[in-house]
Amino acid sequence: MDRESSTFGLGSDRLAQLFGIGGDEPPAQSSASESDKKAELLHDILAEAVPLFDSIQDKPDDFKQTIDALSGESVGKLLLDPETNIALIRKIKDYARRLSGRAESQARRYVSNTIYYGAIANALVFHEVLITKFSKAELAESFQKLTNQQWIPEYLGCLFEEGLRRCQKT
Repeated sequence: MDRESSTFGLGSDRLAQLFGIGGDEPPAQSSASESDKKAELLHDILAEAVPLFDSIQDKPDDFKQTIDALSGESVGKLLLDPETNIALIRKIKDYARRLSGRAESQARRYVSNTIYYGAIANALVFHEVLITKFSKAELAESFQKLTNQQWIPEYLGCLFEEGLRRCQKT
């Protein structure tokens, strides 16, 4: 008795892909779509206003910080503004660290870390303050990697480039 093929002429690679549908892991995406996803996530978070308080105990220490926080400015605008209060920059850094810690995907983790390093770069470039335990050599390496990412907008890339220059001066 001659059995008919039940694979309909599909190769083993195509069959593996089909069997993977509905499995625990999503099918692999191209790096272009991953970059697009990261760019979109980054754009969304940079456009958000900074959360004012995480708890009742988390209150600003001075009037200037309160005015900055209440202004409703976006994370992106605050990161690029040399006049942003350093306490608010620290708040953005801490916010990004928390986002990274609870990220549901690798793309979200990359984006959260990008904002984290953006806050560090702001403090270093505009306030000449190091708000991290990372050494300048470690920061230079991170800033260098971030400047080479195609999904990071040019304006943020420029902040990382200047942060890199500041780290290399020492």
